Amino acid sequence: MFSRKKKSDLKKPDLPATIILQGYDIEIKLRRNARARRLILRQDIQRGGFTLTLPKRTSLAMAERFIHAQTDWLLKHHAGLSVPQKFQPGDQFPLIGRMVRIEHDNQRLRGLVRLDEDRLIVPGDPSHLHRRVRDYLKEQIRATLTARLHDKASRIDRQIKRIRIADQKTRWGSCSSTGTLSFSCRLVFAPEFVIDYLAAHEVAHMRHMDHSTDFWTLCRQLCDTGQMTEAKAWLKQNQSMLMHYAMD
Repeated sequence: MFSRKKKSDLKKPDLPATIILQGYDIEIKLRRNARARRLILRQDIQRGGFTLTLPKRTSLAMAERFIHAQTDWLLKHHAGLSVPQKFQPGDQFPLIGRMVRIEHDNQRLRGLVRLDEDRLIVPGDPSHLHRRVRDYLKEQIRATLTARLHDKASRIDRQIKRIRIADQKTRWGSCSSTGTLSFSCRLVFAPEFVIDYLAAHEVAHMRHMDHSTDFWTLCRQLCDTGQMTEAKAWLKQNQSMLMHYAMD
């Protein structure tokens, strides 16, 4: 059952709570969101545990019932949690849909990381390999997204104020009311049609800050690959793979 807090604590943005299911200690953080229309349960693969978003007037008792109804899902995903790994020589992973293998060049102490067909060649001290690969991947996803985003924004006569690439904890992308578009750097492991869909999704939010019919119509128009349904399914099925490596 939940470890209970005082009612006054429910006003806080983050309310730690713990639920024990069939002998497992699973951490679930409760968050109030006045704009939420339903209970939303998400897994935080990077930091561990889960987050439950509650509408403003949802009681803790209702949240408990909802959690217990999700027991099988929680146990399945809790068991699949793993610690993000650092990049190592010989590792293979998809780079924007193209499989590459890390190769350390111990003959060069300086120089840039470069892609040679299916080899990602990393010079320099071996102790810096993880950082250098991570920085290279962040540059690649920024370049890929930037071109797509500005093209799509120009189609709807909108101007992007800023593009932010970070290791976001709970979202693959987001759009602020001020025109800042934010994306997870982990999208570098996704294929192009997924990246294109997310770019279309966030640019569409520059006109419609909701998920109305008009929003989805515009999103579909901006999605050059036309693979919206496939992209959403891919993200759902490959979440663990996207979180496999440490990106900090």
